[in-house]
Amino acid sequence: MTRSRVLATVLVVAAALLTARYVAVTWLGRMDVDAVLPYPTLLLSDFRDAVWLPTGDLLAGHDPYIDADFLARHPGTQGYSPYTPSHLLLALGFGALSWETGTLAWSVLGGLALAAMGAWTGFAVLRHARPSASRTAGVAAAAAGVLAVWVWRPTSIALGLGQPSAVWGPAAAVAAAATVTAVGISPAGRAVLSALAFAKPQTGIQLAVAAIAARQYRALLWGVGITAVLSLGVATWIAGGSVVAWVLALPAAVAGRHSRYDQRYTTGNPWIDVMSTAHRLGLPDVAGPLLAVLVLGAGLAAALALRARGRAGLGATTAMVTGLLVVPHCGYDVLLLFPVLMLTVVEVLRERRGPVRTAALAALVPLVLSGLLPGFRLPLVPGGLEPALGQAVLLLVALAVLLGTAVLARRPAPAEPVLVGSAT
Repeated sequence: MTRSRVLATVLVVAAALLTARYVAVTWLGRMDVDAVLPYPTLLLSDFRDAVWLPTGDLLAGHDPYIDADFLARHPGTQGYSPYTPSHLLLALGFGALSWETGTLAWSVLGGLALAAMGAWTGFAVLRHARPSASRTAGVAAAAAGVLAVWVWRPTSIALGLGQPSAVWGPAAAVAAAATVTAVGISPAGRAVLSALAFAKPQTGIQLAVAAIAARQYRALLWGVGITAVLSLGVATWIAGGSVVAWVLALPAAVAGRHSRYDQRYTTGNPWIDVMSTAHRLGLPDVAGPLLAVLVLGAGLAAALALRARGRAGLGATTAMVTGLLVVPHCGYDVLLLFPVLMLTVVEVLRERRGPVRTAALAALVPLVLSGLLPGFRLPLVPGGLEPALGQAVLLLVALAVLLGTAVLARRPAPAEPVLVGSAT
């Protein structure tokens, strides 16, 4: 056996063992099925409240979207987040499982989804950098990607919580990154990834921002269409045919949960978007929406400009950062950055214009820190900034530098031939 094959084998075994370790730690430390707020442990708490209980309710003939009724059936829980009805359909089988079996199955599914994201990223980075690399090198790169994805801390946090982002998020992340590399995903594959992404509204909208910036709408529209059809079926099941009335009553039905979660604007808040950050800092109510509009406009303009000038990776990264700042996200959703950021590193290292390369590298530093150090406190004020606020600051700094990079990259990048497949 050659050295390259030995290395590939060692990396594959290490990747499998590390993935199994995170799955096992999550499942073995799971919360008690009857735990009430404040939870003694958060392990798999989001799985219970956002997957297991609502799908069980649906199978029992209840409407999980009516917040007051959900809390009456399950007192002491967080309530059910208003995910798209397709989420309930895709996860429906978990509602029929016991707590022990359901938590194990969800932990395994999340671990495999995140590992698959890492494997695709590692392989795509290799082919992006060295299109003629051998198959053995491809296997080694995929395994290295799995190891790297567990170093990217938002992934293990999402898995530990049992967050739907750990299952649906990789679909959005890979679909967005596929607009950068010549490592192709078929149109049908992109449509499926888009539909999975929209099971959680935040990840779906995040993908939409990236697709708009890349001017790639077909798979996005297919994903929206599939989600709409699946959601309509579930809504019809819940509403007994009165779908319009159910949809019109939905805002009032979920209002209770939103009022309870006004605490997200106070200390301990895990949200990293600019609207939550503005409220947390005590800015006027109009400041949050205004900042979101400004960030969205500036971010999309910069992303479109960078892509038009031959910097597809920087454009996609700018779009993903913009989405994280505009759409309500918690810190674990920074996992969505992983594939596109790794591909952008290759692009930046190959950048031929010094000022652009320097600015881009400066933008990548806070982005890497946001994934390696979630939960840390930035020592910018006495006592430091709380963890999510620190992440929000890093993303804002990165976006500001990316906007400057777009200005520096006014001239198109030197053309390079597409060596593998097609990125469209």
